[in-house]
Amino acid sequence: PRTYQGNIYYPFYQYQNIQSAHIQGFEAETMYDAGAWFVGVSVTLLRGYNDVTGVGLATIPGNKIVTSGGVRLLDRKMTIGASWSSVASNQNVPINYLPATSYDLLNLYLSYEPVKDVWVNFTVDNALNRYYRPYAIPKASPTEVQNDTLWASVPPGIVYKGTVRMRFSAM
Repeated sequence: PRTYQGNIYYPFYQYQNIQSAHIQGFEAETMYDAGAWFVGVSVTLLRGYNDVTGVGLATIPGNKIVTSGGVRLLDRKMTIGASWSSVASNQNVPINYLPATSYDLLNLYLSYEPVKDVWVNFTVDNALNRYYRPYAIPKASPTEVQNDTLWASVPPGIVYKGTVRMRFSAM
């Protein structure tokens, strides 16, 4: 253990179930698909706290709004789309935690079916290369303001993914 101004701080943490945890929320999604194009919006609102102490829970993610849309081309064999996620930091966390950051992420994707039952997909996640910390992390000391290097791995920057999918059938 380490000491700070006469107090002992243990540099080890683990998640434990809280018997008196209270989690409530709201989630909604709507999507409109016109065939040649589509748009959608989803909203997730969560709150979590300890019923006994009234203190917020460190593991509750921030409120999130995701908008998405895209177009279908080449007789609907190609789909080009994007989604924008906007996440608010959950500031209602225990005093010995640093809240998560608020962040916005842009994801892009393309899907193409060059021949029947073969799909080629390409995605770019976090296309704007934003830094974010999606979860609260423990503080090393009461005055800590930035502790990412000790408790959190660096979030992914731009991530490129490609896949090929084939369907084999007896028909």
